[in-house]
Amino acid sequence: MPNRSRRTTASHLAMTLSPEQWSRVTDAFDAARSLPEAERAAFLSSLERGEPAVHAEVRSLLAADADDGFLRPLTGERFEPVPSAAARLLGRTVGAYRIEREIGRGGMGVVYEGHHVDATLQKRVAIKTLAIGLDRPELAWRFRRERQILARLEHPNIAALYDGGTTEDGIPYLVMEYVAGQRLDVWCDTQRLTIAQRIDLFRQVCAAVQFAHGNLIVHR
Repeated sequence: MPNRSRRTTASHLAMTLSPEQWSRVTDAFDAARSLPEAERAAFLSSLERGEPAVHAEVRSLLAADADDGFLRPLTGERFEPVPSAAARLLGRTVGAYRIEREIGRGGMGVVYEGHHVDATLQKRVAIKTLAIGLDRPELAWRFRRERQILARLEHPNIAALYDGGTTEDGIPYLVMEYVAGQRLDVWCDTQRLTIAQRIDLFRQVCAAVQFAHGNLIVHR
């Protein structure tokens, strides 16, 4: 029972972290990871006293980092989608947003359209979740790292991160800016853009990628 209580508390704290706190999580995690065990314990103890929410997330990341098998061969193991995990989010509320419909799906994640529960705000968002490997700590760890990274990115051509956390049943999610529109190549064809105009758009995309790389993000 005590362990379950700690997990619930950590999950609740993670859901309420601000972008500034996520930046602190990243810095504290990197600092703790480089310390010997004895010094790390003292560092974490001090962090818990001063910033309990940041401490909870750093401890979670350290636990996952201790057994990250990302580079190990899978020896025939395959990641399979977990439709039930993703589908059961439809109609639910995560944080301050209600999930309404699926709008995209990729290799590891599902993206939904959601709206703020306060209808007067009329805030439309994209909610990204981890749809596979929910039982793999290293995938959840990388998803949380993505959340921390996005919290540091402020660029006009990169969708903004609004919020993030973990549902009560352990599904991590990101709440991001919803950008309505067509695929870029389809839009270019529809608008009958010239080659020069297409190159100008491509340069804007490159500028956003360069900004991300400048913040030490490497696309693998």
